[in-house]
Amino acid sequence: AVVSTQSGHYGRGKYGKSMVAPSDAFQHYFWGEKNEGYEVLLSNMKQGLTATKELQEVLRERTNYEEAFSKSLKRLTDRASTINAVGSFLPVWDVIRKYVEMMSTTHSTFTEKFRELLSEVNSYVDTCSKASKANRENPDVLKSSHSLSTMRHALEQVNKSKRTYQVKHKEMKESEEQMTKFAAAASTQPSDPKTEKEQERSQQKFTKCQEAFVTSENNYKASVEKYNKIQEDYNDSMTACCKFFGEVEQAHLTHMVDFARKFGELETDLVEELKKNCEIVLGGDQDEAVTSLVGYSPEYLIEMFVEDKKTGVEMAPVLQPELLSSSDPIVIPTHPANGATAKTIEKNRPGSASRIVRITLTEDDKEIEIHSDNGSVHSLPNASATVSSDSRTMTMAMNNIKAFRKMLKPKRNKNKKEKSTDCDSALIPLL
Repeated sequence: AVVSTQSGHYGRGKYGKSMVAPSDAFQHYFWGEKNEGYEVLLSNMKQGLTATKELQEVLRERTNYEEAFSKSLKRLTDRASTINAVGSFLPVWDVIRKYVEMMSTTHSTFTEKFRELLSEVNSYVDTCSKASKANRENPDVLKSSHSLSTMRHALEQVNKSKRTYQVKHKEMKESEEQMTKFAAAASTQPSDPKTEKEQERSQQKFTKCQEAFVTSENNYKASVEKYNKIQEDYNDSMTACCKFFGEVEQAHLTHMVDFARKFGELETDLVEELKKNCEIVLGGDQDEAVTSLVGYSPEYLIEMFVEDKKTGVEMAPVLQPELLSSSDPIVIPTHPANGATAKTIEKNRPGSASRIVRITLTEDDKEIEIHSDNGSVHSLPNASATVSSDSRTMTMAMNNIKAFRKMLKPKRNKNKKEKSTDCDSALIPLL
């Protein structure tokens, strides 16, 4: 159904009631015999500021929750990045670490988005707080408030004069009935002085009641006329006031619905982003360099570990004893002097028949000098020296091991019992 109004056409609303355009709705649906529309609309305007502050608190708490969770994920990301994952589970660890990093980044990003929306709401709350007092002091609002107060006072006078009018009407009717009663009695007893006197008093009373009734009727009519005039002024001011309330509410709800829509979109986008992260982890993503967790079966992880860490497919051979001959190298214990490290020396025995008193390892050129008891020094530039694993042995290759051991006995100084040393070289006593 379509109903024609002064402001245009309007149809049926959601609940079967006729609805006008939003800008004109308040001008059509807030009247009534009790004239309660003004208080309802004024209260609704005040509650708009309350609703804005409540939305502000909800968004603030939501932003705090998102920020706290984002920081927790950041700490978890730092913890995951320090895990020294080894073994066959390492590939899965890499995916989990990447997923935690993606989650942390996502929640950090949406923390900033929630904070931006909260900033918009905070600004709007400040605007509403400043506009609230100005709206209550709007001329149409003040005039409607004054007209409503005056009209209600006038209505009280109307009700009071109406009650007086009804009482006077009742009294007049009662006096008229009494007067009629005495008149009938006087007609039956014309010579009775008492009846005549009572009839006269009843007529006087009726006259007074009739005059009071007429006065109360005039007062009642006057109060109704005064009320109607005040009500006409109220209707005019209330129409303008409803229009103002409608404009304020329209602008307010536009902002509030926009904030709610943005809030809902943020929550939806967050869910979609988290869903995308889960799909990347479960399904893999070449762009994100993330392998699917679904593909990491125990068999596949074992295969990857074997391929990366394998050491060989053949078993070690059975050990055989390695027997030495007289031509094999000899390992001789040594105790380095002056902090020098032991050397492995491979050489052939020199042709000199003189007795060897000491062997000097030159640190600069790595040459070996053999000192004989006749004072001669034999340099072996072709010999090579290496450090043994325990730094306490020296290997020398000789043809005649027994003769060489005899030659290696150092010659002692007759004046001093200590072995001779040289600061520039390391003297190595072999026996």
